[in-house]
Amino acid sequence: MTRVIVALSRPLVRRALLIALAAAAAAVIVLYVMIRRVDGLQPTGPADCIIVLGAGVRDGGPGRCYRPRLDYALTLHRQGFAEHIIVTELSPAAEVARDYLLDRGVPPKVIALESRSRDTVQNLAYSREIMAERGWRTAIVVTCPFHVFRSRRIARDLGMDAQMAAAPNSPTELTLWRHVKYTLRECVAWPRHRLLGS
Repeated sequence: MTRVIVALSRPLVRRALLIALAAAAAAVIVLYVMIRRVDGLQPTGPADCIIVLGAGVRDGGPGRCYRPRLDYALTLHRQGFAEHIIVTELSPAAEVARDYLLDRGVPPKVIALESRSRDTVQNLAYSREIMAERGWRTAIVVTCPFHVFRSRRIARDLGMDAQMAAAPNSPTELTLWRHVKYTLRECVAWPRHRLLGS
């Protein structure tokens, strides 16, 4: 009798596993499309400040993903989209980002430093505190294209009035492999954020 039950259960287990795998694959495909549908968002009007989401340091300067974000924030600032720039990430990365902008002629009074954050949620939450302290109500959030979807949703969850700005020339978009790699990373990061809030 036991052998019969085991024999019958094996096809059911296989079928259940196949269904689960198919559902997981479908979920990833849907999320992949959602992420890439908004990866080119750009601001349509001015804001009180530009928030540059942190992306690490390398060889004493901004990391390879941070640099194009800072460059684009500088471009938007010079084009008149916002008077102020908030650079983010745990010290010393924020200071490195600030110095990068100072070296390119940005006046010190333009830059606000957010140097406590360790992830995207904290980048935005602590930047929101700076905005409240200074009376700024609207923001443009600069990040890499693959990161726009999650950043946008987090900003909304925090009640921020924020436009998104996908930084051009991001190294995450240089090849098809990187494009896929970073998008799949977000397919993991977004559910994790929804479950754990990080």
